Amino acid sequence: MEPELLHEAPEGGAGGRQAALQTTRSRGDPRIHLRERLHRAGQAEQAAEETASAFARGEAGIHETIMAQERASIAVRYAVTVKNKALEAYRELMNTQI
Repeated sequence: MEPELLHEAPEGGAGGRQAALQTTRSRGDPRIHLRERLHRAGQAEQAAEETASAFARGEAGIHETIMAQERASIAVRYAVTVKNKALEAYRELMNTQI
């Protein structure tokens, strides 16, 4: 799982230089965001499986294997959280009275 890229954008002001963090990903369509997170979770799981196989063959260390497993676990939990938030928002919209 690769981290989301952040850029610092300096803003001028009397108080000196302030850093504003802006994500490089657009916050447009939630379906695209969910699809991307599911894809990343799948990639992380695949990498963890490959690392576990390499560990079994003696080609990878225990630390690498555990790190890959944790990355996959975090990616899956994050994808599930995004899915749950999307469902929650959908249900809230469906229950809104017009």
